[in-house]
Amino acid sequence: TFHEDTDDDLQRNLYESTLRDRLTGLFSRNYLENRLESDVAMALRHGKPLAVAMFAVDEPQRLVQQHGQAVLDHVYRELARRVLEITRSDDLLSRSGDEFVHVCRDVDAMRAVRAAMRIHATLADHSFSTPTEPLHITLSLGVADLALLHEPTADALLKASESALMVARRTGGNKVEVYDPENEPTRLV
Repeated sequence: TFHEDTDDDLQRNLYESTLRDRLTGLFSRNYLENRLESDVAMALRHGKPLAVAMFAVDEPQRLVQQHGQAVLDHVYRELARRVLEITRSDDLLSRSGDEFVHVCRDVDAMRAVRAAMRIHATLADHSFSTPTEPLHITLSLGVADLALLHEPTADALLKASESALMVARRTGGNKVEVYDPENEPTRLV
């Protein structure tokens, strides 16, 4: 019995490690993609809204050069913790590399933008501790709404939010952009 319990714990830990990002404890990109497929199918089947906000710390390479990778890792852990505190339990948060994804179920673009702006404002007021000095970071966020896509798929939704995020970064960062199907994101912040 003890051996079986140990094997069960090991299997559970292995399974959990495939679902979660080791650094932040948020869901992994693989889990996100699988879950988003289901969420899109459910939204389309029941006529429910679905939106995604993708966000990233502005200039992470500069942070690593100035403060080291350990400080960036600390920022990512703290960022994940802070965002989890202000999001609904129904929402899904994941991390892949430098990007975080917030899946907003039963939420249209306008409400997703409010959620993105809440994330933006929360981090704008927060300073991260480092060995030398308090550190302030900025975020860029890209929001996409399933209902506004020409091709309503999980992949298209992620690409749309990533496109809006890239526009936010290219135009100076520290803002929220909304994906426009005509490829002209609307500047909000």
